[in-house]
Amino acid sequence: MSETTQVPIPSPKVEQSFTASQGLPNRFKPPTQFVLLSRILFVIHAFEQVEMGDSPIPDGAIRSTTCSKQQAPFPRYNPQSDGVILIFKAIHLSTTVLVWALLMGSVGCRSSMGPNGTGVSLFQQGRYAEALQVFQQAKQVDPANPDVHYNLASTYHRLGANAKDAKMMETAEALYNQCLDLSPNHVDCHRGLAVLLVDTGRSDRAFALLKNWTQRSPTLSDARVELARLHQEFNQSKVAEQYLDEALAMDPRNPNAWAAKGKLRENSGELMQAVQNYQQSLAINASQPDLYQRISALNVRIAQGTPNPNSPSVIAGNAGAPGNNTSPSSEPKRY
Repeated sequence: MSETTQVPIPSPKVEQSFTASQGLPNRFKPPTQFVLLSRILFVIHAFEQVEMGDSPIPDGAIRSTTCSKQQAPFPRYNPQSDGVILIFKAIHLSTTVLVWALLMGSVGCRSSMGPNGTGVSLFQQGRYAEALQVFQQAKQVDPANPDVHYNLASTYHRLGANAKDAKMMETAEALYNQCLDLSPNHVDCHRGLAVLLVDTGRSDRAFALLKNWTQRSPTLSDARVELARLHQEFNQSKVAEQYLDEALAMDPRNPNAWAAKGKLRENSGELMQAVQNYQQSLAINASQPDLYQRISALNVRIAQGTPNPNSPSVIAGNAGAPGNNTSPSSEPKRY
């Protein structure tokens, strides 16, 4: 198995969830408490508007699954005395103050999401040393967060690879493993650690890592997707397709599996099928801007009749361009 295969280093993320259906990797997500308490305030305001005889729901704000413009009438409360009105207002005022106090406390408890978002932004700008400092601060605030360990690991990984610094690579490897200790099924940490093992000439360890993951989590489709991607990087298309088929049999709505299958088709020159697979992935998770770009590029090539530059039939021995683009990306997110 070749040790010269180049695979891009995954970039940091902000999310706290690691499901296959998550949105954009670098998108900030508000804390659950913030969303919940905001909705409570909306309900309080709704009752105040009902008391005054006005509908609190703007026209078109709530639609049925058939997108009908006809709204269900909002129930109105008709107070019978000024005393009831005063009670409503007193309850509204006291409850609003309490909820906002809880809301501010909730946001403060999750302040570590701020450094994460700032660090990701710095990483995207290529300011890796500054991103590293921010992620280290985030770790001090939230040391049990696996995403924080992943972000630190991927930044050390990038710095170590750029500077050919073995010590930084060792630090990155340790942080990837700490991330997996905290979250054994963390997809990005598995991917990042596998890439690092390939980068340091231990591709056999990379395959063993992902193979063991599939055995340890036999019902997790993402494990097979990542193993398939690694096989694809080593130009083992048949094995990669087998694992992708298994992943889709487990979870037909795994957008990562459809995207990986599209990449496999693209590399083999099956451009129309690749577009269909990418579209299937987007139908499940539309927050994948790189796939829109790839579909547009493929449609141009299909219209022009341009052969696939990554196809083995065009360039013998090409293991397929890694990442989301045929040229090296400054912000790789996948193998």
